[in-house]
Amino acid sequence: MSISIVSLNVNGMVDNKKRNAVFYWCKKKNIDVICLQETHSSSDVETKWKNEWKGESFWNHGSSNSKGVAILFSEKFKFEITETGRDSIGRTISVHVKTPGNNGIFIYNIYAPNLAGDRKSFFEKDILIDNNNRNIVLGDFNCALIKNLDRKPVPLRDDIGSHELKTFVEHNELIDVWRKRYPKEKQYTFCRGNSRSRIDYIFISSELQYKSQQVKLVYFPFSDHDGVFMKLKTNEPERGPGTWKMNSSVIQSDLFRNTFESFWGNWKLKKNHFENNLEWWEETKIKIKSITIEVAKQLNITEKQIREWEKRLDNITGTHPINNENELNNLKVKIKDYYAQKAEAVRIRSKVNWYEKGEKSTGYFFKLEKKRGAEKLWTRIKGSDGRYKDDIESILEEQVSFYKQLFTSEGWDRDAAENLLQNIDHKLSEENKKICEMEISLDEIRKYKVKVVNAVTNLDSGANIIKSNIPEITSLHNFKFTEDALVVWKAYNIGEGKTILWTQLKSNSNKELSVVLDWRDVALTRFQEDENESTDMNTQIKKRAIFMCPVEGCVREFSTNSNLDNHLLLGNCDYKLEKQCLTDLAITIYSKKINDGFPSSTSGQHGQRSECGNNISTEGDYINPMGWALKGKRKKTVFSTAQKQYMKEQFDIGKRTGKKVDPFYAAEEMRKLSQI
Repeated sequence: MSISIVSLNVNGMVDNKKRNAVFYWCKKKNIDVICLQETHSSSDVETKWKNEWKGESFWNHGSSNSKGVAILFSEKFKFEITETGRDSIGRTISVHVKTPGNNGIFIYNIYAPNLAGDRKSFFEKDILIDNNNRNIVLGDFNCALIKNLDRKPVPLRDDIGSHELKTFVEHNELIDVWRKRYPKEKQYTFCRGNSRSRIDYIFISSELQYKSQQVKLVYFPFSDHDGVFMKLKTNEPERGPGTWKMNSSVIQSDLFRNTFESFWGNWKLKKNHFENNLEWWEETKIKIKSITIEVAKQLNITEKQIREWEKRLDNITGTHPINNENELNNLKVKIKDYYAQKAEAVRIRSKVNWYEKGEKSTGYFFKLEKKRGAEKLWTRIKGSDGRYKDDIESILEEQVSFYKQLFTSEGWDRDAAENLLQNIDHKLSEENKKICEMEISLDEIRKYKVKVVNAVTNLDSGANIIKSNIPEITSLHNFKFTEDALVVWKAYNIGEGKTILWTQLKSNSNKELSVVLDWRDVALTRFQEDENESTDMNTQIKKRAIFMCPVEGCVREFSTNSNLDNHLLLGNCDYKLEKQCLTDLAITIYSKKINDGFPSSTSGQHGQRSECGNNISTEGDYINPMGWALKGKRKKTVFSTAQKQYMKEQFDIGKRTGKKVDPFYAAEEMRKLSQI
């Protein structure tokens, strides 16, 4: 079952012909709920207009030439409707629609002021809704939320009142349902001359977003506004069996412990009744689940019991609290514990990772749990035939079919596999197989090592070629490899870059193997040889120390126990660096690269500043001046007005959509704007 709803600014309908045409249009569209703004109605004509519509309707009047809002329901509409509120100036009206299986939906019809100053205070003070309910807030808001998407041409400034409207939407956890469905589309509901804007909205509670089946802008022929249409599912979908999880609070109770102990003693003796322990254990888990569920039922305090306790508490408080002080305190403790446990259960289920006790109210977690439950609910699924299925049985069948197909073998050709094995020429002999399956001897461990290495190539020659061919390129950081050439930029991926063919680069065979990891079985550490051992493994093996420091993190080892004792007395431990701040690591590597860049033959006096602004000692070694790695002052960059406007627009888009602009694209756009 579903409800269709539309928001229409009719721009006045005092004229009989226009009013009849509007009513006829609404009836022909078979829309359940029609929310009208700017009706220009008055109390004098309310009865007449209600009779003309025939269905149920609720009106809040303005004057004969301004304001006025109404909510009309089709004659076939079967749900119970109650008006819940209206203002005194003909700008808001709200109703409650009682749908089956839940607390219903609250509909708020809004017509915001045209005047900018009035509009700001209207959004801040005059629209009052309860965000604990499932709300639909719709109407003509007379301002655009996102000027880049909802206005044409795009104005320099945001509409007055748009900030307050955004705050209202965020505070009440509402969603612009049309923009959610079409995040990048540019369509408009109001047109006057060359100006177009989308100022008519339907906002819904986040809990309802997965129930919206259809959202669109519809042409309305009797006004300068188009309508906003939405179709919403009202019935609660049938839920599957779900997943059972053990309640840890149940197993902490005395009742569970006593029940489990009496069960476990007899159950262990029945192991021999099963073919194997695995079958016994599977049956054990089923038994434990049954016990837990049964104990939980006995421990569960119903809401009816709580109401009885609260009623008894009121009676005692109102009659003779002094005479029943013990019972009074006992009831207070029980009621308090009940609500505390319920709140804690909700907090856990809501999965708030950053929660700290006292930071958020219980109501927050109840609402968050409802929201997460709605997000996890599957309301429909696209089948393998391309059609959508929305009943629970079809959804489960489609899921089973998907995973069955996913984990089903696609088959293999046994004859082809056997033929492949038979035609392999190089095979291990039976003798070699036995040797390979033997345990590794200590001599073999001493003889062989496994090292992980990196091939290190000196790129100095390549760097010189690049520097000589491309002025001002001082590093190899801004480059990309292609099949035919090396492409370099001053700033990465900005512009076409400079292409250097591989044929222009001289081949460099000056390669070294840099040992990254020297591996050997950790259980045989005491037998590892010194790195400087000779090739004669049998005569010159130097065993490593076998007494290791027991202090956690210390890497010192000793050949005798007395040396270890002296070490422990002195406490002179060496610790292996396990973690290092990336900033410190970057500074260290950068310093090393600068040092390596200066040859030992460089002349200069100790403490004398070179052309690069660095110190060189008399021995030719590079010495960093104090504070060389600290950040220096950069020249202040002044952005143009166009650049500031572009950055603000991109920030607003990111804030709204949660997506960041591509940095390379943004850099290119900023460069172009700087030339304007």
